Amino acid sequence: TLLRKDSLASVIARHTVGLADPLASNEIPEGERLDDALPQSLDQCIQAYGIRHFKIKMNGNADPDLERLQHISSIIDKHATSDFAFSLDGNEQFESVESFRLHWER
Repeated sequence: TLLRKDSLASVIARHTVGLADPLASNEIPEGERLDDALPQSLDQCIQAYGIRHFKIKMNGNADPDLERLQHISSIIDKHATSDFAFSLDGNEQFESVESFRLHWER
């Protein structure tokens, strides 16, 4: 490993869930599957690395964001430990805190 063993207990790696990232392995089209033995989708990354901290990208469109966040939530609930944490990244799509709040309350 790159870190000392005592560091592993205190270092937290956060995984960014990008807008175009595959979320579930069964959703990756056959022709787009990588053959490098590394995880490609969010569910595979959680299972392989034990990820429990996430930065989730949003595009600022309420309906697609909500659907995507619900899907991500179900994947995290299924594969991550119960002490997971997340942050949302609006990709500078919100003009104010108020516009984000209205988006979030939907």
